[in-house]
Amino acid sequence: MFKRIREFLRGESLLDESYNETLDVLGTLQGMVTESIGSLRQTDTTMPDDRVFELDRQINKYQRRTRRRILTHVSVSPSTDINASLVLASIIIDVERIGDYAKNIVELARAHKQRLTAELHEEALSDLEQRVLAGLVDVRRALEDSDIEMARTYVKTHRKYTRLADAVVNGLISGENDLPKGTSVTLALYTRYLKRIESHLVNIVSSVVNPFHRIGFRLKDKSSKAAAESSKKS
Repeated sequence: MFKRIREFLRGESLLDESYNETLDVLGTLQGMVTESIGSLRQTDTTMPDDRVFELDRQINKYQRRTRRRILTHVSVSPSTDINASLVLASIIIDVERIGDYAKNIVELARAHKQRLTAELHEEALSDLEQRVLAGLVDVRRALEDSDIEMARTYVKTHRKYTRLADAVVNGLISGENDLPKGTSVTLALYTRYLKRIESHLVNIVSSVVNPFHRIGFRLKDKSSKAAAESSKKS
């Protein structure tokens, strides 16, 4: 799906600019999320710098700018591919939300004061962090290269990390860790923020393989569908 959109956009300057800027912003998000995770998990600094907040403001401006471009494009080009515009509009929402969660993590770092440790849940949380950090690279590459196989692999492994995040939060609720209340609350919120970032990455990368109405949803198994159709006919 996204490959067709890229081919269409090559001759459409406004949306082509927005497409290229979206790839740049995904690179910016990688730095933001990396820095926000580091501020909470790797240092005891009580006042992380404001760079993540400034980058988040820039992403908000990017979102408004892209919306204007899309509106202008569909207004002045009656024969435009509406689907391409809708897909891009959907992606920028997820991009903006990831920026917000990066900012939320820095806010946790400012409130928690000490480096956050997960004790019994350290391995699971580390796996979730690595998924998010690697995902920011992989999702950008999948969009840029229209890599259907990479996109499919990323979407298909999504549920594993959703369950991982839920297990950490449920363990905190059940009192598996003997942690101070403030640390437990911070850890629960942090885990949920990582889960939401990962879900927004899935939404973005699913645009490579799914039509607009299925962006963010599970991939359809064509072989299973064909088998079901064959069963109905027999």
